[in-house]
Amino acid sequence: METLSCPLGKRRKEYDGTPDVHNAVQYLDKTASHASRTVGGTPSTITLTDDDYVSVDGKYDNKNAGDPTVHYKVKISNKNFDFGTWDGIVRRDGDGHIDKRKLIADPSNYLTKEYDGTAEIIGKARNAQGTLIMTGGDNLVKFHHYSGTPTHPDDGEDTVFYKDAAAGTVSNVTTADYVDKNVEWQGGVWNQGRGVVGDKNVKYKVDLTGTDAANYEVVHADGTAVTATNPYVGRGKITPKEIVLKADPQERWINEGLPTSYTGTPQGTNLSHNEVPGDCTERHAASRHD
Repeated sequence: METLSCPLGKRRKEYDGTPDVHNAVQYLDKTASHASRTVGGTPSTITLTDDDYVSVDGKYDNKNAGDPTVHYKVKISNKNFDFGTWDGIVRRDGDGHIDKRKLIADPSNYLTKEYDGTAEIIGKARNAQGTLIMTGGDNLVKFHHYSGTPTHPDDGEDTVFYKDAAAGTVSNVTTADYVDKNVEWQGGVWNQGRGVVGDKNVKYKVDLTGTDAANYEVVHADGTAVTATNPYVGRGKITPKEIVLKADPQERWINEGLPTSYTGTPQGTNLSHNEVPGDCTERHAASRHD
């Protein structure tokens, strides 16, 4: 055998943290693969069969998203050929492409806090399990693998991302705030505090850092990229803060009857201390008794 031709097609995959080409044999064009030789001045071509291939392996130049070259090794069996001292391995380079790995934010993280006059979440809101959110990142939102279909976008927690995170090559530094500081009443009806508290949007600033951050893309359920102008928005709630009036002490003679007015200071009843939002602390309330 004088020459061997093993054409290989372009390999494409989503970033998986490795330079490996999985199932490389599928990129070998077996119909165009052949051996050639010349006997007595007459060239002849021998079509290779499945039995002539021992293995097909491939690796990208590197693991990162982009267009790295793929290096293939096709090992041919010597069952039907005399290789002499040759090892039977055909080495070829081919075109390759690695797509960024798509992540989707886990939508189950529902954040709740009592009204405190701010839109802040860190150190103030609790997650669905009741745990106080003390830092951003995974405490705010975890990332799952995007399955590629809007009808079923969530493919479960992304093991590739968290493997890179454990290695310290990517970090989730996402932050979030409520869209504003106020309680959201269903139908916009407060009804003197007897309305129904509704869900409130939470605006996330999704941010990944580290040397492998460029290998990932966070997307919405429809597959479009999460950006500053197309941000990820989650759900949560701000519950109303109950305020009661603590009356100032008064001294009166029993025959004077009840006072015509009372003075006092608003105080919260849902906390273990007497702090109330800044827009209430300087107010004093008075009520008349008729």
